[in-house]
Amino acid sequence: RRVRGSFEFLMKIAPRKQARTWRGLHKQRNFLDSVATTLKFSSLDDWYQINTTKLRKLGGSRLLALYSFSAVKALISVYPEHNWKIWKFKAISRNFWTDRFHRRTFFDWLGQELGYVSFGCWYHISGTDIHRSGGWFLSNDYKNSVINAVKDTYPEYPWIPWKFNRVPVNFWSDLENQKAFSKHLG
Repeated sequence: RRVRGSFEFLMKIAPRKQARTWRGLHKQRNFLDSVATTLKFSSLDDWYQINTTKLRKLGGSRLLALYSFSAVKALISVYPEHNWKIWKFKAISRNFWTDRFHRRTFFDWLGQELGYVSFGCWYHISGTDIHRSGGWFLSNDYKNSVINAVKDTYPEYPWIPWKFNRVPVNFWSDLENQKAFSKHLG
């Protein structure tokens, strides 16, 4: 009877003790460092290819539970010194792109990557450039309109729609656009 009671006690405290062992950031980092070694990661950027399912399979279920089962949140918290580009992760929150700050951060980074030095450079951006770099929000939020995405991201600049490589479908059907173009020509 005494042994059974001890076993039941251990079974009750085991989950609590296990959860406590994950609470220290250094323990979380040690675990993720060991996973990185197992996966032969050579830099923190290699984590962009991980997803929650893979991390669970490698023993990270309890760690993920501390971060709402988000590998992204766990990595950002455990490695705060790294400049994470959230859009590079395979799976991010659906609401991530609804925040204008996140879209602006993405476009600022993309502009640097493409060597853009002024607003005028954005006239040469393509939907493919945006998608390849992780900006899949373009198709969801802007119906694949590069113009609308750029105008919404940088509203402080007086954009001239016809200078972009492509204008939206039916753009020239709108009489106001025709008038603005004629006025622009002088």
